[in-house]
Amino acid sequence: MINQAKCADWIPVYKSLQNESAYLVDQDSIIEDGSFAKAWVIENRNLTVQPKKLSPNKPENPLAQLPLSKSTYKSYVSLYVIDCDRKNTAIARGLYFSEFMGKGSVLSSFKKEIDSQILKSVKPGTLSEAVLNFVCTRVLEFRKTLT
Repeated sequence: MINQAKCADWIPVYKSLQNESAYLVDQDSIIEDGSFAKAWVIENRNLTVQPKKLSPNKPENPLAQLPLSKSTYKSYVSLYVIDCDRKNTAIARGLYFSEFMGKGSVLSSFKKEIDSQILKSVKPGTLSEAVLNFVCTRVLEFRKTLT
């Protein structure tokens, strides 16, 4: 994954007004895999904004087990799985890094199997919607080149 981040083609797709983080999609990572599209997404955190403390009460939170000093990651790289037809998404893999752009030490990571039951509808105006729109537009453009 670290090598992929070094030679990737990261395109900005979303900026969070809440925490001023920037989100980018690796345009070169977009693939169709069966009925799903997949793409790597990176969040670069704006560390001038006070990060929210992570809730240790949520067992699905992979950073919950880390000391507080390590929970202030600088970047988060995730593998989005997208059903363009149904407008659903899920995250199959996530890695939290100590440095920006997926560099430095991996502080925590997770991986889960994805099927159509796990994918969730995207809410308008969210990061998931921005990623879905960007990826699905690229997938459609690629399909047109095949016809």
